[in-house]
Amino acid sequence: MIKKLKIGLVATGLSIALGAVPVIALAADVNFDVITNIVIGTRTYNIAAGSAATTLVLATDGLSLAVEVPTSSNFILVSADRSTLTTTGGTVACTNSESTLTIAGLTGTTRTITPSTTACGAITGGGTPAPAASTGGGAPAAAAIITPVVVTPVVTVDTGCVAGAKFSITTGKACAAATVTPATPATPAVPGVSPAIPATPATVYNFGTELQRFLNDKLNLGLVLDGKLGPKTIAVIKTWQADNGLVPDGLIGAKTKAMMNAGATPATPASTSQSTGSYNFGTTTLKKNCKDS
Repeated sequence: MIKKLKIGLVATGLSIALGAVPVIALAADVNFDVITNIVIGTRTYNIAAGSAATTLVLATDGLSLAVEVPTSSNFILVSADRSTLTTTGGTVACTNSESTLTIAGLTGTTRTITPSTTACGAITGGGTPAPAASTGGGAPAAAAIITPVVVTPVVTVDTGCVAGAKFSITTGKACAAATVTPATPATPAVPGVSPAIPATPATVYNFGTELQRFLNDKLNLGLVLDGKLGPKTIAVIKTWQADNGLVPDGLIGAKTKAMMNAGATPATPASTSQSTGSYNFGTTTLKKNCKDS
């Protein structure tokens, strides 16, 4: 059974009359044998069954309640809205369903209860938090405030995605997901250090062509410089070998090469053979049907 209490006239026994006077001067200590409702501010609170009081005073603005509790008794006020209940000399407990203020009796001492509409305690994980007890008039610790951290994603724009293009002209990736990696800047030049000079490519000699060039220079034969030692070229070689005291075998070996280079003379600028005055016949023996390699 729940009774509703409105602060008013002097009352005795277990029934409290209604009226306009904001002070209840009880003729004797009143024991609340059932749960009794009382409105403080804009919210309704419950005086727990088993509570006792000598006087109850509601402030003229209706926002606080003064209570005197007889010695060896308790006055218990409950908020189903989990309002924060504060007073001097009281103990506060907070759960995920209600908040409770318990005042131990001390005849002649009046305590003022000023409820706050701020919910008591902090509930995490859906469970019931440990009671936040306060003694000596202190209020329970305020709930921790957690500020979420907003992480802004980094978006890289592909400059190769021109209007209407499905793929980037610089990365080849689809424009919806393409990213551009900045180019690595060039290494600055170090003062006083010259850049490396590229190596000069090696000169490649075609030995058959060198032999034909030699014969054109010496005998004015007009051979095609194709590097092929055919029958005509070998026949000329044999004649040249016989004229110079060598065995006319048509093989251009070490002795023949030495004799050819010994008789070489620098070419004039007007020469059509492009001779340099010496010939590179290589280290192998040149013979019929051999070709530049």
